[in-house]
Amino acid sequence: MSLFLTGAAFCGEHFVRYQDGSENFLMPCNLWYAGCAPTAASMVLGYWDNYGQADGGYLKQTGWGRLKGYFMDRTAARLKEAPSGGTYTGGAADGIDGLIYDLARHMDTDAEEGSTLYANIGPGIRACAAEKGYAGLNSRAYGLPFFIWERIKAEIDNNRPFVWSTSSLTSGHSVAAWGYTDDGYVIVYNTWDEMRHDFNYNYYIGISGIPAVAMQVDTVEPPFPENQDVELTSPQGGETWHSGSFGLLRWTQYGGMINKIRIYFSRDGGFSWNYGGNATSAQGENTYMWPVPVTLTGDRVKIRIEGWLNDIAHYASSGTRRNIYCVNATATISPTFSATPTITPTHTITKTHTISPTATVTPVNTPSLELVLRGIYPNPVRKGCEIVFYLSRKADVKACFYSVDGSRVAVIRKTAEAGEQRLVWKREISGGNMVPPGVYICVVEAVAYADKAIARLKAVVY
Repeated sequence: MSLFLTGAAFCGEHFVRYQDGSENFLMPCNLWYAGCAPTAASMVLGYWDNYGQADGGYLKQTGWGRLKGYFMDRTAARLKEAPSGGTYTGGAADGIDGLIYDLARHMDTDAEEGSTLYANIGPGIRACAAEKGYAGLNSRAYGLPFFIWERIKAEIDNNRPFVWSTSSLTSGHSVAAWGYTDDGYVIVYNTWDEMRHDFNYNYYIGISGIPAVAMQVDTVEPPFPENQDVELTSPQGGETWHSGSFGLLRWTQYGGMINKIRIYFSRDGGFSWNYGGNATSAQGENTYMWPVPVTLTGDRVKIRIEGWLNDIAHYASSGTRRNIYCVNATATISPTFSATPTITPTHTITKTHTISPTATVTPVNTPSLELVLRGIYPNPVRKGCEIVFYLSRKADVKACFYSVDGSRVAVIRKTAEAGEQRLVWKREISGGNMVPPGVYICVVEAVAYADKAIARLKAVVY
């Protein structure tokens, strides 16, 4: 097994691409929780849900927004029952993509071991996508490695990432493949970390020297892509809302066919959902003050929105990864200061002065610090980029770029006002040198008094 990272195709490397033909690193990377096959398939379907143009326009150009509609927390995910019995027990972090569970259910993935029969992978992908309104998505190739190698190259050359499954005489594994090299390596995301891996196609995935005896390619190819989508940008989770008051919903709409948003909320981490009303929507940025039900006091809540054309066509969904905390909106100020002193001097005074001041304390409602990372433009980065983010109030902001080994290569600081703001990165490090090509993590941190908010995004430099 070999492992390395790069920012552009060179030395015989080939990747799936953006719509305009430039190099693409937009494969989402989900972590294992219900089995390797459903996790790998969620990455492949997530690619079709998310990929877009490299320069200009929206980042999410192809809709497919119903495939990744909501996120569950760890507890809710473990309540899900497998068709053959048992509940899924994986250990991924909170904010699990609900699509993974849906795929596991359709693939009849074993709840105890997370194993999936190869024959169930393709039908499971088709059934899961059809349940959300898509059809005709999947093709399959099965056989010996030398036969599969030509299929691997053909799928990547035609910009189709796929689920790559291999087995030795004793075990098997599935990953999400999104590239290959001319010397016989497949570029993949594994299901237990978020790094690129290069696996030789002749061997069982991840274990050098153990030959594969069988391989399978399961490809997704959308026949009718939709250019309609919605992306919930606020809340992100972690906020505190007041029950009986209003919570700010903010979303971006891509495409002009959606005119209605349906709002849903979950009190059990994304396991079940309740209808919460409607809002109007148009292309671009949208906001809505949602009346938070009084009954949610004391609950942890997730929000999901669905984009509709009237009540006829459901185009897209989006949701919060983490929980929102709902507290009682009624605030009681205590004590009330009421003093009535009587001045009685030793001398005779004909008047008695009574002082009855009442102090009324008016609380100042300071909004919680909210940081929403809109994106990095352009991404991939060549000469420089803008980091676009939203702040709910004035804060000191720091953006750091880290390489995949954890080394910090650049830092930018700014005191930013509330609203949409930008930080400019010129791709420079000390001495005027340029940051080398590669995949970097941009971590944006906002601090305002005792409040802190952090957001992360992957950046590609070439």
